[in-house]
Amino acid sequence: MLKKVLSPALILTLFLSGCSNSSDPAQTNEAAKKCEEIVKRFNEKLLLEGKAEKIQGWQILLDNPTCFLSDAVEIAKTEISALQNQP
Repeated sequence: MLKKVLSPALILTLFLSGCSNSSDPAQTNEAAKKCEEIVKRFNEKLLLEGKAEKIQGWQILLDNPTCFLSDAVEIAKTEISALQNQP
């Protein structure tokens, strides 16, 4: 139960990282839009009930680490491992 409550907060926290270090506003805006789509897919997967879908969601994070906080990669690895070890 607690995990279901924490997930939306975790998702929001993971996204609050800048998507680009570029100083060019056009590139930054484009990168931010791309990250918004990536995070949307990430959120959709994590909110599904199936274990495979949740793993796919965490894999989206691993495939796009620049759209999330730096420690999110370790969180994703931990979550994937935990999900894979569930019966």
